[in-house]
Amino acid sequence: MPSAFYTSCICHLLSAIKLCRFTQSHDGPHIHETLCCIFLPTHFTRPFRLLDLPIDVLDIVLGLMDHEELLVLRGLSRLLAGVSTQRTHRHICLHLPEEWMLGWFREHAGISITFEEEYLTTSEVALFCFIVRWGLMDVVFSISFDNWPELWVCFFFHLLTALQEVRIISINSLFHSYTDIRYLYMLPSSVTSVLLRGCTFVSHSLELMLSSCQHLQCLSLQSVYDGHIVLPEVTLGEVEEWGRCHFAGLKHVLLSSIPSPSLRRLDINLNSGGLRDAVDCLPHRHRSSHLLDQMLSMPDWVDKVQEVFGSSVVFPVALRCSALECLDLVVGGSLSTVPNSMWACMDGSLRQLSVHYDLDGLDHDDTSLRMGALTKLEVLQLTCVLETLPRALNTLQTCAEVIRADIYICSSSPANSCIVSNHASTTIIPLIWVAFRLS
Repeated sequence: MPSAFYTSCICHLLSAIKLCRFTQSHDGPHIHETLCCIFLPTHFTRPFRLLDLPIDVLDIVLGLMDHEELLVLRGLSRLLAGVSTQRTHRHICLHLPEEWMLGWFREHAGISITFEEEYLTTSEVALFCFIVRWGLMDVVFSISFDNWPELWVCFFFHLLTALQEVRIISINSLFHSYTDIRYLYMLPSSVTSVLLRGCTFVSHSLELMLSSCQHLQCLSLQSVYDGHIVLPEVTLGEVEEWGRCHFAGLKHVLLSSIPSPSLRRLDINLNSGGLRDAVDCLPHRHRSSHLLDQMLSMPDWVDKVQEVFGSSVVFPVALRCSALECLDLVVGGSLSTVPNSMWACMDGSLRQLSVHYDLDGLDHDDTSLRMGALTKLEVLQLTCVLETLPRALNTLQTCAEVIRADIYICSSSPANSCIVSNHASTTIIPLIWVAFRLS
């Protein structure tokens, strides 16, 4: 309606005009009345300020700026700093250089354990003060710890009410460094995504760490060692002694009200990530598969839990995979043998499965993954090299029903790859065609 638009513009213009009557004296040269227009400042005529915009419009304007422009905007004024900080600090990263993880460098640089703990504590307190100062307690969306040792005080976790992503990463591209999760603590209940890469659990377990995350949807475990709950041996009379340690809180968690399973995506790679020299010397390296056995409710672990706690206990709680829809699994190395009973807990929910065959498992007789009865499986992706292609084909033949199945063959050159694709409505047919492509 153009007429309504022009009428509105005229009304706004007239609202900024005031008509004044001036009367000249009779003995002046011009004896008549004059109407003089005086413009009054309004929000249409006063100088434009960014903060005068409505909150929803200002949010759209800031959304068009990149991160560097927002950082420049923070230095213009306190008001602009308060507005732009809400966008520039939604993701927080605590980072330490890789050299700090090396013993010889710490000794040469004079970095003692006391100095490191004081530095880490001071940094976390300064971060907490920054979050409170700029009102980011309900703004911070994710937090990442890169080579950052976990302290016994993690108080600011539970003050971030909007925290959804937590990443604990050991960047070990140059050195054999792993982050030790040494102290017992739980993540906030608002967390929905957790990534652990290059971590070891000393006296802690992943189940207790995630026991308060009732809405956890995505979990990625990359080169994670231990992390499982060491249950006592009933036959050796270890239950009473086991109850005195800090794992005693597990019984309260298991016997409390059990929420419905929430985990939808699981990525598992228990291999060392190329740092075999630093990992093979660890006596608990081959116990990494125990964590997967507990998560997938292997029969041996279920029987052991029922023997300790009783038949009415549901275990695990936070790591249940009965509602899992997407699984990304690396076979080889620490996970060279995969039992067929692992599919029982996710039958009826798993829709997408990705399996990567690692060269680290070639020394074992059988590292083929045999598929179970996955009635809801729609997409199967197998990634391998030429040496592990027979194992991938064996997996393809054991799959009962799937809508789409692809095999990606990676050569030694990253520029070339071969894809073997198979499509069927109900069952998998043997190899149909091979197509080469440039990736």
